Amino acid sequence: HYSNPRIGEGIDSRSHAGNMYISASGNTYLGNLGLSVIHDYIDSDNTSSRSRFRGGGNWEYEKGQWYLSVNTCIPQTVRTNIMRETHSGSIMKQRGISFYMREPTFNELYWTGDPYASGNPDLSSEKVSSIYCNILHSKGRMLIAFESGLDIAFDLINWENLRGIYRPVNNQRVIRPRAGLIFSDRWQMFSVDSYLRFKPSIIDNVSDYSEFFSDILNLEAGHISNYYSILPYDPVMKYGLDLGVYIGDFFLYTGSRIESRRYINDYNTKYINGFMQITETGVKFSYERIEAAVAVSNPLNRQFEDIRGYPREGRTVKFTLILEDI
Repeated sequence: HYSNPRIGEGIDSRSHAGNMYISASGNTYLGNLGLSVIHDYIDSDNTSSRSRFRGGGNWEYEKGQWYLSVNTCIPQTVRTNIMRETHSGSIMKQRGISFYMREPTFNELYWTGDPYASGNPDLSSEKVSSIYCNILHSKGRMLIAFESGLDIAFDLINWENLRGIYRPVNNQRVIRPRAGLIFSDRWQMFSVDSYLRFKPSIIDNVSDYSEFFSDILNLEAGHISNYYSILPYDPVMKYGLDLGVYIGDFFLYTGSRIESRRYINDYNTKYINGFMQITETGVKFSYERIEAAVAVSNPLNRQFEDIRGYPREGRTVKFTLILEDI
């Protein structure tokens, strides 16, 4: 049950959504083939119970330098990927194209679980076409990878604030160039994992290209900014760094993350400031078939918002104990 004391009416509501997924797959002379059945459901105080069954399948095929995968969930979800992978010494190159179409989830269609958010039953399926090239260099335990690509999305689903209520909407056209650098290594007792990703999701609002090119030719920079903007709540830059040290049977680690500002409207006139955060610090103990861990998320208990009005969880301590076949 949800109760928001800041609302005078004292709204309480209940919403439960989920899915059940059953799949089976196996290797054949045609590659890996699989079938799946998915049951989606949602039940809340503010909408009638809804459910749907969907069937799907997957096919993965690899021959020489080529890799093909197709995943589908009838009627409106499809994911395909064609990739060529080549090797030259310690360098591996991956080049490919992909297409992805996803139908809205039940949460996106019918969510009524709190007074500040609502689903949108008029959503269309989002479609994303991509081209990419990745270059990886590995030597021993060290990995350096450079990722690059371009996504063109139609009807991309994104939650936006509409008159105080967050609702998912379809953005007509989004262009997303992306580049990233990954580094991972371990020296004796020390380990490091890091990534830097640059991924601006640019909303293309051009409806009349003749008018658009006229503004360019006339150097109407103020008008040009009306045609393109950054997708709300999608940071352009992310950086992560995880450090660890092994001491006998113990592993001590800490993780941090930096994110750029998040715009909160289509015109990019309002935004949430970027931040730097210690995401998690902890220690793990492993001995034969026993594993124990203590982890502290957001150890500095700093307050950040991914979405305006929805702060992230504060300091959280988690204990884990795993016993295997004792």
